[in-house]
Amino acid sequence: MHKRHITFALCLIFLLGLFFQYNRTDGFASLLKNSNAVMAIGTINEQPAIEMNLDNKHYLLVFDAKDINSILLKRNIERVLKYHKKKVTTVDSNVFADSHLPYAGIIMALGNFDQVKSMAAFRDFVRQGGSLYVMVTPKLGPAFATMYQEMGFDSIAEPGLAHGIKVLSNVLVKGKGFILSDNDYEMAILKGVINRAAHVHLTSLENTPLLWDYSCGKGKYIVYNATGLQEKAMRGIVAGMLSLGRDTYIYPVIGTKTVYIDDFPAPVPDGYFDSIKAEYQLSLADFYRQVWWPDMLKLAERYNIRYTGLIIETYNNQVKPPFLPEEDHDGNNKKNLVIYGRELLKSGGELGIHGYNHQPLTLQQYTGSEIDLGYNSWGSIDHISQSIAELKRYVAEVYPGYKLKAYVPPSNILSKEGRQALIDASPDLNIIASLYVQGDGRSTYDQEYTKSKDGIYEMPRISYDYTRDNNYDWEILNGVSSLGVFSHFIHPDNFLYEERANELGWSKTYKEFTSLIKGIQDNYGWLRSCTASEAAVHLDDYLNLEYQLVEKQDSLTLRCWGFRNEVYFILKTSKKINTVQGCLVENIDENTYLLKIFAPKVQVFFESVGAS
Repeated sequence: MHKRHITFALCLIFLLGLFFQYNRTDGFASLLKNSNAVMAIGTINEQPAIEMNLDNKHYLLVFDAKDINSILLKRNIERVLKYHKKKVTTVDSNVFADSHLPYAGIIMALGNFDQVKSMAAFRDFVRQGGSLYVMVTPKLGPAFATMYQEMGFDSIAEPGLAHGIKVLSNVLVKGKGFILSDNDYEMAILKGVINRAAHVHLTSLENTPLLWDYSCGKGKYIVYNATGLQEKAMRGIVAGMLSLGRDTYIYPVIGTKTVYIDDFPAPVPDGYFDSIKAEYQLSLADFYRQVWWPDMLKLAERYNIRYTGLIIETYNNQVKPPFLPEEDHDGNNKKNLVIYGRELLKSGGELGIHGYNHQPLTLQQYTGSEIDLGYNSWGSIDHISQSIAELKRYVAEVYPGYKLKAYVPPSNILSKEGRQALIDASPDLNIIASLYVQGDGRSTYDQEYTKSKDGIYEMPRISYDYTRDNNYDWEILNGVSSLGVFSHFIHPDNFLYEERANELGWSKTYKEFTSLIKGIQDNYGWLRSCTASEAAVHLDDYLNLEYQLVEKQDSLTLRCWGFRNEVYFILKTSKKINTVQGCLVENIDENTYLLKIFAPKVQVFFESVGAS
């Protein structure tokens, strides 16, 4: 009997040993059924027969074709209108425009009214019930001198400068009370006194009114008394201004929340890092395993985050073949891919690619700020393709059958040739995620949310880092308000090299990151938490979506087509919603609603004026 117990115990120990060895390597990872297949999609809603006099609202955009600042402003406004799927006609300021058409509004992308040949007609358009949007500081001149009081000025003085922005209303969704406190953010303004009847939405840090709406006759002026709306980071303000000109303003949004972890899983340096050793008495590898990653998983579970991790195989600087498997760290590189990758997938995340190494895919010598990054350029497209093939082999060894769909360029740098080599070497890849707001260098891969002709979804990231940054918070506000998107990225080691984060240490840095992610969940809980591939499905619906609408005093009717899954619209109105059909409705801010549309015909019925 005793020998049988010993034999049983030895067998159990042997089997447990096999279990842990299998688990320690890539045994269980290879059994994962997760192939990163696309999420289930529904049937396309076809274009319906047109009923009534449905219209998307048509805007007239006036600009100065000889002024580069006016051209840039025009392009930015056009992009917002395109995202909102509104019709727009552009006209040079020295051309007479027909203001008798039923425009939703006339948008002025210039401040010199003297050169606007149709200015008198535009002023009459306002008096008859239209809205005129002034998108840049007005310039002193004869035309402005005859109309400044119509625009909400009581008196005017000289041009000047203002700094920073205070948000006094929800012109940005959940933005009321926000302060862009950057004194370096400088704007050209026109000093003066604003009529007390004007509704002021933004001021400078010096309390100079920057944005207001003011009634004139049956219509109104919406005035931005500052510069800067040509910037991508100000598109939420443009969207908010468009909503100020109408009793009811509705526009589609993508409606997604994504968080990318660049360089993860990736090799972890051996040894200790001073700040980590001082705070935790751990090596860097042990810190990532015992502290950083458990904290990140806890954050994801608590605040509804699905990470997309971007894999790096090695940090060598090699740009010429052969690209051989890295044989160092006692096999820890592969262990990291197994352990971290498995846990990321288990948490609902996704694996994508960052590169064989961290050398950006470009054949050109770097210029500008990229020179300081110490990168090498690749010798040929074929060399790039071979490096991607090695990375795919490395991943497939651990996750056979897993489709790598998302790519993030190292340091957000990607050339045209490198992009093509990447796509040719990665048939499953259909997402590139780089930067929304332009980077510092000329080689950065800046994007709009779109689908390229070659089938790649361009899905830029809007914000970055663990620690809170006032400028990034501003870009987040504008991104959510204009696009319905929160897209953020970090690197595991940001806090080791970013000066402020390094001073804080991980525990305080993690608190700041938690406050950011918690704030997004608290203020924008309606955003759908997605991996990159899941967000691409919603982006596809958004891009293919078409709609027409008709507004009445007591109702709004939408006819939508081209989408498969539920699509999101933001509705801004002071009217109270009574009932809806074809959608779900959620109040997401004062006088601001989210419509979750699941049917091709949507109706929103408002309460009658005076109803209790």
